[in-house]
Amino acid sequence: MQKTPKSPTGILQEFGSDWLLALRACWCLSAPLAAAEMAQTATTFIDAMMMGWLGEETLAAGALGTTPLAAHQMAIQTAAVAFAVVRGISYGATVQVGQQWGAANRPGTRAAGWAALALGSVFMLGVAAVFQWVDGGQVIAAGALRGLKDTRIPFLIGVLAYWGVGLPTGYWLGFGVGMGGFGLWWGLAIGLTVAAVILTVRFARLTR
Repeated sequence: MQKTPKSPTGILQEFGSDWLLALRACWCLSAPLAAAEMAQTATTFIDAMMMGWLGEETLAAGALGTTPLAAHQMAIQTAAVAFAVVRGISYGATVQVGQQWGAANRPGTRAAGWAALALGSVFMLGVAAVFQWVDGGQVIAAGALRGLKDTRIPFLIGVLAYWGVGLPTGYWLGFGVGMGGFGLWWGLAIGLTVAAVILTVRFARLTR
């Protein structure tokens, strides 16, 4: 005898209230992650806009024109290649930290997080760029915190570091001090350093 397919409503009723609890937990974890990604992407976009302003200024002066923006985009794309490796390490950190944390193994949790940070640091030192090194540190620390189901505070830390420190510092160095594109990059690096330090300290405190 052929079974009648269940309707979507019937499937939800079968799960009862569990699916609502799971949906709420998923939203509470994923919403800050999405917001943090948007904040960092917006930071890169705004930095590229400011680099374009530098191009307009130099073009008006009969100098480099769009060269600063083109060089910036090439550097960003090059950094993205190395960043893909670090992103993979951060995913591994999330899984390993989450498993150890779920097993109530604090020493194992700490070891998983610090091992991921050490691996990412060694790789980024090989790349030999301050910007990429601190960027790798902050993304791996955020990945380790995801394993602890800690996403809301890292999002706020990211907003503070990117928008409160990185962009204003880059603008001041690039336009106020007159460092140009070099100053914008240093602003990004300083903002990422703040994020990396605070996120790493938070992981250390939560896993003591």
